[in-house]
Amino acid sequence: MEMLDDLGDDVIGPRGLIKTRELVRIIIQCLYALGYSKSAACLESESGITCKSPEFELLESLILDGNWGECIECLHKINSLDDETRPSVSFLVLEQCLLECLDCGNISLALDMMRKQFSSLKIGAEIVHRLSYELLSLKGLRLGCIDSDSVQDLRKKLLSNLEKVLPPPITLPERRLEHLVEMAISAWVDGCVYHTSSDSVSLYRDHHCDRDQFPTETTQILTNHQHEVWSVQFSNNGEYLASSSRDCTAIIWKVYAHIVELDLSMMKYALVDLIPHRFRYKAGVIIASVPLKKLYTFVACWTYSPYKDARISCRRLQFRELTVAPCLRLLFPCSGSLTFVQDDNRVTLRFVLRSHEKPVSFVAWSPDNTMLLTCGNREVLKLWDAETGICRHTFGGDGFVVSCCAWFPDSKRLVCGSSDPKKGIYMWDCEGNEIKAWKGMRMPKVLDIAVTPDGENLISIFSDKEIRILNLATNAERVISEEHSITSLSVSGDSNYLIVNLNSQEIHLWDVTTKWIKPRKYNGHMQQKYVIRSCFGGLNSMFIASGSEDSKVYIWTRRSSDPLEILSGHLKTVNSVSWNPRRPQMLASASDDNTVRIWGPCRSNRAECDNFTE
Repeated sequence: MEMLDDLGDDVIGPRGLIKTRELVRIIIQCLYALGYSKSAACLESESGITCKSPEFELLESLILDGNWGECIECLHKINSLDDETRPSVSFLVLEQCLLECLDCGNISLALDMMRKQFSSLKIGAEIVHRLSYELLSLKGLRLGCIDSDSVQDLRKKLLSNLEKVLPPPITLPERRLEHLVEMAISAWVDGCVYHTSSDSVSLYRDHHCDRDQFPTETTQILTNHQHEVWSVQFSNNGEYLASSSRDCTAIIWKVYAHIVELDLSMMKYALVDLIPHRFRYKAGVIIASVPLKKLYTFVACWTYSPYKDARISCRRLQFRELTVAPCLRLLFPCSGSLTFVQDDNRVTLRFVLRSHEKPVSFVAWSPDNTMLLTCGNREVLKLWDAETGICRHTFGGDGFVVSCCAWFPDSKRLVCGSSDPKKGIYMWDCEGNEIKAWKGMRMPKVLDIAVTPDGENLISIFSDKEIRILNLATNAERVISEEHSITSLSVSGDSNYLIVNLNSQEIHLWDVTTKWIKPRKYNGHMQQKYVIRSCFGGLNSMFIASGSEDSKVYIWTRRSSDPLEILSGHLKTVNSVSWNPRRPQMLASASDDNTVRIWGPCRSNRAECDNFTE
């Protein structure tokens, strides 16, 4: 058998870009890292290629034997070490040598080695003085306190540190194959324009999301509002939707799944994935179904049992497993029909909130999804119980006009801004007790406000075209000035980015922490007269969606300033959009045509969308 070691610089792959020797070596490293030591050793023997280079194997032998003189000479002979790496590596070796010499009480030997070895390495005087000072500054060392086992442990630690410092090909970067594969997956995802799939990316095929998996079609029209709809927002768990209108009401909607029946009369077997999961329904409910050639993959609910004997039941499919395993895939005979839940994203009315005397301009869900804030237009702020639809508290009044609001991550505190410059910004608890206030005669009108999901920053936009980012821990403030009037603000789910809508028909993306000098800009939509609210959406907030005065919804990827999709359907200005944070293929939009539209993926077999009114 021809040894790969004799193949020189042979390459493989369709483009001839992969060096065979390098590939085999990082595969061996990966096998060792995964715990397959026998397989790795077998591959080393068969290929003639070792995970460790000959240079490093020699260093390893010398260090473990404590042969420090030859170790330094070996480092001196490695030509691939540059002038920066060689002193660093030498310092690590000499530090261990000095430690052992001092432990033995042989200080003269330690100093003699330092003088000779540094001289032979021809290191600059400045570096010699610095390293000498660092080595001789070791404190708290007691003679004879290091036993033989500890010495070997310290030498192994030294080798581990050298692996991180020495350059390839002497050593390999840690977990190199895993890093390369993750880079490939990241490149797939970054290049996937319509990436909305929450499933993990498989290595078995190149990743690609089709347009028909993207929310481009109207799946439902909600017509319960009697006037223009100004704001819409999904709850953080994606199970509720809130909308507010010029008709002085807000509505809480429920996002439901749809129960369907699956006929198994033409099937003989079903491939079942059994996954431990605490589920509120009885064991046996089928919660998903994916076609797999002639079989179906069912994801079945398993009520976890801490006992050795765990029973799994899927209606007619039953299995008794004697050991609790994290995941099982088994083939079952089947017949008849099985009920499962299809994720149909059907939205139904839950509560109509009638307490405001003026149009309701804005809604905001608490992070724990149990409460909803509604802002009256030039009116008060109200707190609602999302489970009962009852108003729990009214903030403001007596001339205090609330224009915007936001929640802190603990769902116990909220912040609101006033269009009255004398009022400024207030922080309250849910009982209406004032915690803190930012106000002053010179403070401009507050137009919109947000708290980053991590709770670290309070972000506000003002009538003087400024964005202010206040670090709540340090009180440090960053001010971003825009050239045009700002109408609305939205923050990404990871707290790293914010977007603002401008009446110059642009959306600007700014970072929250790293202080970009210029924003990324998105255009194509129409905004000159009205307040238009945009949002982040999709997986990892990689999309931006916005309403528009031309009655359309615009969607961009964060990487491109030109719209990816333009959704038509509304008849008048689209004021607000919201992307479901838990269902990346679901989008909602609110319009002056008195409707809320739900957008979802294209389905060729779907009937005409319903006008749903309760």
